Amino acid sequence: MTESKPSLKEILIRFTLFSLLWGILVGSDLDGWLYGILVISLATYISLTLVPKATWVFRPISMLHFSTFFVWHALRGGIDVITRAFHPHLPIEPGFFHHEFRLPPGSARVLLAFVTSLLPGTLSSVLKDDQLIIHVLDINQPIKQQLHNLEGQVANLYGIKHLSKG
Repeated sequence: MTESKPSLKEILIRFTLFSLLWGILVGSDLDGWLYGILVISLATYISLTLVPKATWVFRPISMLHFSTFFVWHALRGGIDVITRAFHPHLPIEPGFFHHEFRLPPGSARVLLAFVTSLLPGTLSSVLKDDQLIIHVLDINQPIKQQLHNLEGQVANLYGIKHLSKG
């Protein structure tokens, strides 16, 4: 299978979507937009490279669900880390968690690895074959359950119907 070059329409759609996202982040700040043009162009190029048209179908409802999930868990993750940092006894028991992917190989796994870092007290460390190794602040947290939930969200976003058992 040979990969075709993206169409001008595809490039413009992604550039526009990244521009809208950038606009939400920086508003009308001119300095922000000067950097933004470079960031938006780079994001467009990377998205076209990592997520070719054939592997992605825009699913607005799934995107809304995933965005809500992402924002909620990002806030929870930030609050969890702040709470631990300022707790007088610093309740942490760091370690590594090995997660067997249930998602098929490809960009869905990469997204999962990136988004895993927003879960409370987690940081993706190694993406290797069918496994993701994650550094966690507290190995006693329900990490497996959180990752299965996240994989379900990513599967829904990509339109993946069946996850392997893991």
